Amino acid sequence: MQYSKQQILEIVNNQLLLWIKKDEAVKNAVFELVQTKYSTRKETDDKFDRVLKELANDREAQSRKWDAQEKKWDDRIAEDKKKWDNWIAEDKKKWDNWIAEDKKKWDAQEKKWEKNQKVINQMLHDIEVQNKKITVSIGAIGTRWGMASEASFRDGLKSILETDFPVKVINYNKMDNECLVYKRPRSVEIDVIVHNGKIILCEISASFSSDEVDAFVKKIEFYEKMENVKISRAMIISPMMTHQAIEEAKYYNIEVFTYPEKKMF
Repeated sequence: MQYSKQQILEIVNNQLLLWIKKDEAVKNAVFELVQTKYSTRKETDDKFDRVLKELANDREAQSRKWDAQEKKWDDRIAEDKKKWDNWIAEDKKKWDNWIAEDKKKWDAQEKKWEKNQKVINQMLHDIEVQNKKITVSIGAIGTRWGMASEASFRDGLKSILETDFPVKVINYNKMDNECLVYKRPRSVEIDVIVHNGKIILCEISASFSSDEVDAFVKKIEFYEKMENVKISRAMIISPMMTHQAIEEAKYYNIEVFTYPEKKMF
């Protein structure tokens, strides 16, 4: 009977296991054969322990390197922080000195400004005082000139009318004790022109305002009451009248003779 190669291998494997179990000499021979190719448990444990020890040593060495590097970083950070703090302190000192110096200059300049302002204020005050003096002087001159002009014009008009025309010009002047015209008793003066029984009241002035028109209206009422007459006409002759004064005169039917272009105050 012939066996195949596969069958022979199976028979050998089965018989070999039985020999190893039953025959101590075979078992030892197989064990010695295996030891030549594979390490023993002790050797394996020793190798494993060496690997673990090497790993621990590497970890410790790496840890020491990290600690050294970390110390370098800490030292670097501390040094940079010290430099930064010194720079900030130095810069702050420069800034404070600059502010103090600038404030000193500003205070000195402000004192100059205050001194100059006092001088300017004094000059303005002197100018204002002088201006008031000039204004008062001009006003006084204008008042005297206006009064003189009014009197001259009134006298000239009276002379012309009474000489060349059948009219009579009267400078009416009477005390107003009842305060019909003014707020206190004082004389009321009006120019009265009489022609053929007609009475014309005329007010001649260098300038005329709306308040003066109202005063003239009260003078007319005062004259009519005191003399118990009704006037025929009322007129104002003035080179300068405000627009309000002209409108006021028109409202009371008072004739106005003023500067043609009506260049008012």
